[in-house]
Amino acid sequence: MQEDPGQHLEFPLECQYRIICKADATNIESDISQIIEKHQLDTKVTKGSLSKNGNFQTWVLSCTIQTLESLRAVGADISATEGVKMVL
Repeated sequence: MQEDPGQHLEFPLECQYRIICKADATNIESDISQIIEKHQLDTKVTKGSLSKNGNFQTWVLSCTIQTLESLRAVGADISATEGVKMVL
């Protein structure tokens, strides 16, 4: 069995999620804000760059994560948001 790489992280962890969404997704900011509230993160999501062709918009969420479980839960919730194409 392969070892879980997450076990080598030290918490609390300063984390930055880069979120790539469809540019025409209308509720991304409010949806991500609800995730921030749900996980009690002390941060705001900020708008990043628009892709060259205008099809995709990036958003950035910088926060302090307290546990590995929280790290994975926040990422999963962001990934499940309608209009989100990728989370880095």
